[in-house]
Amino acid sequence: MKKKTAFLLAVLLLGASASAYAGTYTENMKHTLIRGVKNILTGFLEIPITIQEYHEQAGKPFVRHAAGFVDGTFQAIARTGSGIWDLGAAFIPGGQEGLPVKPETLF
Repeated sequence: MKKKTAFLLAVLLLGASASAYAGTYTENMKHTLIRGVKNILTGFLEIPITIQEYHEQAGKPFVRHAAGFVDGTFQAIARTGSGIWDLGAAFIPGGQEGLPVKPETLF
């Protein structure tokens, strides 16, 4: 009888901890999926945003715009890649940090 009681208690404890973890897991998965979709859909916007940032600096206009375009292209690739990574990693249990793009999403 003691073995059955101990087994039942262990199953109840594991079930309760699993359901508590499931809530956290689904919230993390939801956040990671949303971040991934946002980064994929807005990754290309890094190019005009970065060109505008470079436009407001001092220096020759052509050089600033060319540098902004190149830097924006690399940032767009990083943001889109981060979004793709997030979509793939969202289903892996645990907190997902994603690739380090700043800010986390554009919008």
